[in-house]
Amino acid sequence: MRTFAEVLAARSAERPDDPAYIFLGDGLNESDRLTYRQLHERALRIGSALEPGARVLLLLPPGLDYIAAIFGCFAAGAVAVSAAPPAATRLDRALPRLEAIAADAEVSVIVTDDAVRAFAEPHFKGEAEWIVLDSLPDAPVGTPGPDGVAFLQYTSGSTAAPRGVMLSHENLLANCRSLISAFGTGPHSSVYSWLPPYHDMGLIGGLLHPMLAGVPCYTTSPITILRRPARWLEAISRYRVTFSGGPNFMYDLCVRRAGDVGGLDLSCWEKAVNGAEPVRAATWRAFLETFGPRGLREEALTAAYGMAETTLLLTASDGLVLTSFDRAALAEGKAVPGTGAELVGCGGPDADHRIEIVDPETGRPCTDGVCGEVWASGPSVAAGYWRGERFGEWIPTGDLGFVHEGGLYLTGRRKEVLIVNGVNHHPHDLEALAEADEDLLRPHCSAAFQTASGAVVLVAEVARGHEEDDLSFVLRGVRDRVSAGADVRLDAVVLVPARSVPKTTSGKIQRLLTGERLLTGALETIARQGEVA
Repeated sequence: MRTFAEVLAARSAERPDDPAYIFLGDGLNESDRLTYRQLHERALRIGSALEPGARVLLLLPPGLDYIAAIFGCFAAGAVAVSAAPPAATRLDRALPRLEAIAADAEVSVIVTDDAVRAFAEPHFKGEAEWIVLDSLPDAPVGTPGPDGVAFLQYTSGSTAAPRGVMLSHENLLANCRSLISAFGTGPHSSVYSWLPPYHDMGLIGGLLHPMLAGVPCYTTSPITILRRPARWLEAISRYRVTFSGGPNFMYDLCVRRAGDVGGLDLSCWEKAVNGAEPVRAATWRAFLETFGPRGLREEALTAAYGMAETTLLLTASDGLVLTSFDRAALAEGKAVPGTGAELVGCGGPDADHRIEIVDPETGRPCTDGVCGEVWASGPSVAAGYWRGERFGEWIPTGDLGFVHEGGLYLTGRRKEVLIVNGVNHHPHDLEALAEADEDLLRPHCSAAFQTASGAVVLVAEVARGHEEDDLSFVLRGVRDRVSAGADVRLDAVVLVPARSVPKTTSGKIQRLLTGERLLTGALETIARQGEVA
């Protein structure tokens, strides 16, 4: 099979009445479902309104309509362009990104629902045709998909402006085969995905991977799970789900908010995947300690690494892999087993893909145990960016790391490295130290960066309700912990209100943008210590 349109057609022919996707409206209870035949019919109906090769922006909330629209694009041979649908109350924030994506992708059609169209279309710039799913004709007419671009996956924009990665059907199928191989997805498996379907981890890992594997997928809105993380674990327990995952912060949330949930049996969970942001050893330890008594097994804890430019997955660990390294040696670019820095191993690639650690200055491969930039090669590597750079056989990821005993360990982003007295420091290490054991700071909401003059600055969000407190002791505590833990003197610590630190739509901290806003006075501050220059 050459495309996901063909995969769905085959599933519909072979197992028409088997459930493909089950939507859990509240994250736990079923509210709707699509069999393979029903999804195939809806996809053909949607595809009948689309032209082959047309760029189609999908502005739909997570759910079965979104899934049908993706497969409708595949059926028509159209190029799906995915983006988070705007909320009516935050339209002014969402529109600039949506309009930029639509203009960059040269979108000619916007597929949406009545609710989104009613408040978004009057304010949206551009000449695209708006199509509401409920108004489509009943006759299912489809056209075969081409071998070219299937999907434009826009990057998160954590260190640069979002760019549209051109993913082919070959890329999508190759990466889903890697997922099946890495996670052992088989006839006994089932998937639960609460992740946003307009990001690679949610779309490819959560929705397309189970279609290729031919296993049922339970899905829900991410907002539902963010509001009550316990629903995620309760659903895994109730439906005996074998595969589910999320970014590191969600595992932390579960420890803090779902640790006292009773009646859980997580012995069915074969692959608890942690990816999309740095995986923290402390998070894995706390999660296992909290939910091990509920049946969670250590071998289920899987750290994964990938990026939009490689479709999704590059490497995955086989169970929990934690290794301690000498912190001083790491700062000098060498991975020496010792104490001070416990890192999570992310495993290696499958047989069809390769990674290489490369000296970013010379372009030469590094030996094992030497830090460098991660480069990737294989059938999951995209052709390039829409209207931009084309990739070769190997692609530099921009991530730094090293290989130890055959497994990949990540240390940070190349563009975000802080160099203090000739020693490299990674911002997420400083942020973790700053937030440690401080209840007045919001976890995973800090940004460490370096100004053009070399000053090291840390911006941290204060928890709601504490903005009026005397925060001088918090400022001192942040400085003391970072100095003691990383031997870095912070030139300035700045405390800001909740939800002030900019993040990408997938939740990654935008450190460079945080620095820009602080230096231009666009970031509201509550308290500060030190000078920002």
